[in-house]
Amino acid sequence: FFRCSWVHQAVHSPMAGMPPLSLRQPVGRMDAPLSFASQASSTTSSLGRPSTLREPASSRFSSLPPSQASLSSMRSSASLSRFGMPPPSSYGSTHSTASTHSSLAMSPHTLGPQHPPPSSGGLHTLTLRTAHGQPPSTLGRQVADRSYWVNWITAKNQQVLQEGKRLQDCVAELQRNSQQKPVLENTLQTLRREVDALKASLQQYNFAIQRHNSGCDTESLAMLAKQIQAANSDERTELDQLFLQKRKAGHASVGEHSPSPSSLATNLPKSPNSLGELAPEQRLVQQLNKVLSTTYSVVTFDAVQGPELVKVVHDVIATFAPEVTMDPDPQANARSLGKFLVNTLNYKVPEQSLPLFLEALATGRQDELHLILAWVLGRMDINAKRVYLCKYLSPLEVPSDAACDTRVQELLQQNAQLREGFVKVHKAYDKLNEQFSADVCRKLKEEVLAVETNKKQLSDRVNEMKRRFHGHSDQKFLEAAAGLLAEQQESDTLRGQRHAIDQPGASP
Repeated sequence: FFRCSWVHQAVHSPMAGMPPLSLRQPVGRMDAPLSFASQASSTTSSLGRPSTLREPASSRFSSLPPSQASLSSMRSSASLSRFGMPPPSSYGSTHSTASTHSSLAMSPHTLGPQHPPPSSGGLHTLTLRTAHGQPPSTLGRQVADRSYWVNWITAKNQQVLQEGKRLQDCVAELQRNSQQKPVLENTLQTLRREVDALKASLQQYNFAIQRHNSGCDTESLAMLAKQIQAANSDERTELDQLFLQKRKAGHASVGEHSPSPSSLATNLPKSPNSLGELAPEQRLVQQLNKVLSTTYSVVTFDAVQGPELVKVVHDVIATFAPEVTMDPDPQANARSLGKFLVNTLNYKVPEQSLPLFLEALATGRQDELHLILAWVLGRMDINAKRVYLCKYLSPLEVPSDAACDTRVQELLQQNAQLREGFVKVHKAYDKLNEQFSADVCRKLKEEVLAVETNKKQLSDRVNEMKRRFHGHSDQKFLEAAAGLLAEQQESDTLRGQRHAIDQPGASP
C-alpha cells in the first residue's frame, strides 16, 4: 500500500498522535494542489511545533528511484515557491538534532509558512505603516530579524544625514546671501540716485533748449526766476498760517463734538460678505481649479460625490505628497487617508467623532470632504512643509524584541541625535531663508541690472542733449534755465498743498 518508505515513516511516526489542527490556527492558502510532501510539511509547521520528522534532502527520497525523487523534490520546491518562499536548500541544512530544531511559524497576514533565517528568533510581521519613516506595507510577510531592522534603520539614518548636510549647504549659501544683500541694496540706492540726477539733467536740457528756441536770453530767464521765487515765498508763508488755523479749529471741534462709540461703529467698514466677498463654495472651487488646473463650477463640483470626491481629495494631496496613493479598498483607504490627515497634516478630529470621520472618508460624504478640502487648500504651503519634516523627523518604530538588540539600540539612539541636529539646522535655514533667500537676492540682482540699463540709456540721452545744447548756447544760459525750472516746480508743489488744505473734509 505504501509505495514510498519515507511516507510510511511519516504516517507511523509520533506525528500520528499529535492533536488535530485548531481552527483558530492560521492555515496557508493553497492556490493549486500540492504534493503530499509539501502538505505534510505545511501541516506540521502550522502546529507551531518543531519539525522533528523532517529529514535531509539526501535521505528523504532515498527509497525512491532517482527520477521520482528528483520529480518530488521539484514539486516540493515549486509548492514552496508559490508562497513566495525559496526552496529548502536555500536555507542551508535542514538536519534536525536533539538540541536545535528548524521550525516553521505562521503569521496572521501570511499566505503560508516560511522558514526563519538561522539568525532569527522567529517571524514578525510588519505592521501597516503609511506615515513617513515607518516600514512599508507588504503583501505577504517579511522576516523581521536583526539584520532587517539594522539595515532599515541605517537607511533611514542615512536619509536624515544626507538631508541635514544639504540643509547645511543651504544655510552656508544663505549666510553668503546675507553678506551680499546689503551690498546689493546699497548699489541699488546709489543707482537710483544717479538715475534721478540724470532725469533732472535731461529735463533741464530739454527746458533750456525750449527757452532758447523761443528767443529768451540769460537775463530774462534770471529775472523771471526771481519773480516766481518771491511769489513762492509769499505763498509758502500764507499756507503755513492757513494750516495752523485749520488745525486749531479742528482740535476744538473734536473736543466739543466727540463721537460716541456707537457712532464710530456705524462708520466702520462693512463686513466682507456685504462687500460681495465670495461664498465658501465659490472660494473652494476657485482654489481647487487653481491647484488642479480644472474648470469646476459650483454646480458641476456639487455633482461630484462618493469615490469621485475622495479621488479629488487624493489629487489635491498628491500635489505636495505624491507618495500618498489611493487604496482600491474604501475602508483601507479611509484608514490610511485619515491617518495621514490627522498624524501628518495635524487635521483636528475629536476622538468621539473618529468613527464618523472614517466613515465619511470611506463613503465620500460630501459635507465632511468639502470641509477637508477647504482646510487643505487653505494651507498648502504649511502642509507641504509638514510632509517634508515628517519624512525626516518621524520617530522610528521597531518591535520590542528587535529593539532589545544592542546594535538596533545604537542605531535608534543615532537616529534620535540626527533628528535633533536636523531640527536645529532646519530652524537656522528657516530664519535665514525668510530674509536672504535665493529669490530675494535674485530679484535684487535683476533690479540692479534693470536700473543699470536705464542709467546707461539716460546717460546716452543726456550726452546727446549736451552736444546739441552747447552747440548753440553756453553754461550760464543752462544755469538760468535750471533755476527757472526749479521755481516753477516749487510753484506747482505749493499749488497742490493749497488744494489739499482747502478741501472740506481734509485733515490738517
